[in-house]
Amino acid sequence: LNSDFMSGFGGQHAPAYPGSDGFADQFGGPAGKRFKTGELKHLILDSCNVDLQVQQRILESTLDKWINNFSEEPYEQIDDITLLAFEV
Repeated sequence: LNSDFMSGFGGQHAPAYPGSDGFADQFGGPAGKRFKTGELKHLILDSCNVDLQVQQRILESTLDKWINNFSEEPYEQIDDITLLAFEV
């Protein structure tokens, strides 16, 4: 995520979330569209104050619902999905 996103943490120990574009590019949801980077940023911002294990469960659950629960037939994973989290 870019420096504008990181600046929202006011110079405190900020979490960093480097990763591939696979999560944001994944098709799913009720309209079969991509998840998109903006949605991923909101998801991370909404969960960044809980510990990393909880964040992992939130991210995995959200992706699983996006791919599987909005249609009769699940969408295939179209790309690698890599997302790391650590504090800087």
